[in-house]
Amino acid sequence: MGSPTGLAPQERQELEQLRADRQVQAQVQAEANRIFTNTVTLFNALLATLALLLGAAIAALILLRRAVIREVAELVKTQLNQMADLEGQLEQSQADIEALLRQAEGTTDQLGEEAENFQTEVEQQRQTITGLVASVDRLKQEQVTTWTKEQEAARQQLQTAIASFNTDLHQLQDNLQSRKTQIEQGLARAQTEFATRLDQLQKETQTKHSEIRQYLESLPTQMIPQLEELRQAAQHQLQQQQQQTLETLQKLEREFSGQLSRLQSAAQNQQEATEQTLSSLQAQLTAQTNELQTAADQQRQRFLTVVQAAETELNQQLAELKTEVQLQRERMRQGVEKLETRLGDRLNQVETDLETRQNLSLEELQRREAGFLEQLQQLQAQSRQQQEMLEKRLEAITTAAEGERINLRQRLEDMVAQSEAEKAVILKNLTELSPEAIAALLTTNLNERLTFLTEQLQRLQTNQPELFFTAADYLQQAEALVAQGRHREAIAAYDQALDLQPDSATTWYQRGNLRRKIQQYEAAVKDYDRALDLRPDYPEAWCDRGVALGIMQQHEAAFQSFDQAVKIEPTDQVAWLNRGLALQELERYEDAIASFDKVIELNPKAHKAWNNRGYALVKLGYDEDALESFDQALTLDPDYGAAYYNKAICYALQGQVKPALENLQAAVELNPTYRQEAAVEPDFDELARDRRFQRLIAQ
Repeated sequence: MGSPTGLAPQERQELEQLRADRQVQAQVQAEANRIFTNTVTLFNALLATLALLLGAAIAALILLRRAVIREVAELVKTQLNQMADLEGQLEQSQADIEALLRQAEGTTDQLGEEAENFQTEVEQQRQTITGLVASVDRLKQEQVTTWTKEQEAARQQLQTAIASFNTDLHQLQDNLQSRKTQIEQGLARAQTEFATRLDQLQKETQTKHSEIRQYLESLPTQMIPQLEELRQAAQHQLQQQQQQTLETLQKLEREFSGQLSRLQSAAQNQQEATEQTLSSLQAQLTAQTNELQTAADQQRQRFLTVVQAAETELNQQLAELKTEVQLQRERMRQGVEKLETRLGDRLNQVETDLETRQNLSLEELQRREAGFLEQLQQLQAQSRQQQEMLEKRLEAITTAAEGERINLRQRLEDMVAQSEAEKAVILKNLTELSPEAIAALLTTNLNERLTFLTEQLQRLQTNQPELFFTAADYLQQAEALVAQGRHREAIAAYDQALDLQPDSATTWYQRGNLRRKIQQYEAAVKDYDRALDLRPDYPEAWCDRGVALGIMQQHEAAFQSFDQAVKIEPTDQVAWLNRGLALQELERYEDAIASFDKVIELNPKAHKAWNNRGYALVKLGYDEDALESFDQALTLDPDYGAAYYNKAICYALQGQVKPALENLQAAVELNPTYRQEAAVEPDFDELARDRRFQRLIAQ
């Protein structure tokens, strides 16, 4: 386009201005376009960056989700494995519970059988007592019958004597009639003599009458205490038997209740503890049954002894009574012969009084017998009532045990059902819940169950602490029982400790010492052997084993034990001393002296070693050296009677009577048992002929 021509300057300026504005506008438009382009570019870059960030975030979320899912799946898998283990444990527990229930049923049946056996034994004992009472009644009736027959025979003999006296009286009257003339001639002289004789006869008759009356009055008094003593003895024996039976049953009831409680606790924990408890229960029940049987036998034996003693005493009393009656009858016969003619009426009166007294005595005896029989019947009734009470109590115990067993089975079935229900609920919830919820739920349930089990264990430990005892606890309990003198219970505690810790040589050794203390020597040796198997270098076990063998008269084996002990512990004085004593028993006196010398080397004040050394020297014939050893022992212990006794033997073998008697006297004063030993000591044979020795032994 060409420039216009002929434009005014103003128009030209405006046109230039317009051109400049257009250029500026074009520049601005170009700048704006450039800025817009940059902005779009930046925006696109930003969008790309945001897209990259979003992709990275999405990738990170995907990876995070996979990791979370993997962890949750692992956790759920672990929990499911634990649930499977728990289910297996529940099934095992259910099987154990079933076995336990079967054992409990077997134990209950056994207890029922033992209860029936015990009831049978009680019935047999009752029948035995009834038979003994019947025997006593029969014996008493026989004795009363015999005594009545003897009284009847005495009465008949008395009547025969009276008839004979009447015959003699008639003969005397005939003689008097024939001698009437002579009597009349000497009547004046005989009147005075007859009056004097009559007074004497009257006095004698009164004396005899008083004696007979006193005897007949004292006869019931003598018999009543004897019958009363017999009744009291029988009643006392019966009461003792009833009391012992009741105490035994009460003890059995307490122990059975304790064993049943331990059975319930053990059913919730472990089968081994339950088996031990049931074994202990069976052993204790067997021991109680044996003790009850032994007590019943002893009681029956004591009752038989009392009855036999009463029978012997009654026979003795009847024999004395018979002898006294015979003597009295003889005195009566002599008195009757002295009465002659003028005492016939008085003799009849005496006879009447005698019969009256005898009848009264017989009635009194019968009345006493009736009272004794009534009391005996009351005792029998009380015995039957006591037996019925014991039977009812035993039946109640059996019923309670059966009910407890049923309750235990029901509780166990409820627990199994509850466990099954919980398992079903858990499995159902697992299919519905997310992994996070499953993990939280399982953790909560496990914590709750762990808390519940912890509480149950704490309650069980509070109620039955012995189920949680360690070997050290049982050893402490055994020591306390030994201190109380309850040795059999202490052995049971040692048994429990050895069940928990069978490789403890110290426990075997301690149980062996206790068995040796209660004279169970063979069992003690077995315990020592077990301790030595576990610990061959146990000098105390070797030494005490030798002591037990020595008591059992196995001196060679005892020597071997002591010899082993001193090899392990060369400074053990007790082992060396016992080694020497064992050698003495084997008559190896020179070796024994060497052992005693070793003791003296370790302890010069060992007076027992000096004494035994002297005894060995006596056996070897070294009397002077032996006396020096005895003197040394007495210097260390002046009140050591064994040294005086051995010194007396040494002097007696030398023929020195006086010092032998002096030392024997000193030994007897310190220990009187040496008097019996000296009486049978072969080394005192020469001394036994001496009167001083005989007086010393006889004191």
